[in-house]
Amino acid sequence: MHPEKRKDIYGDFGVVIESFEIWRSIALLDYDFFNKDAIDFGDIKMISIDRLLFSRVSAMEVQKCLDDLKMIKEYYYK
Repeated sequence: MHPEKRKDIYGDFGVVIESFEIWRSIALLDYDFFNKDAIDFGDIKMISIDRLLFSRVSAMEVQKCLDDLKMIKEYYYK
């Protein structure tokens, strides 16, 4: 159904609806992984820093993930 709206990035599958992207997984990590220790604000959830870092480290060969890690490092060194 609507193959032009599907995305596959390194095995992560998503759907693009206008300006929104909905993903089944991120860096092959699923909702349950990111939900663990997340803080629920009702409309949104904030994932834990250790889950965020793990997701970036596990995909360091992807330039965006490496850039994210460098940005986090710079933040903590300030």
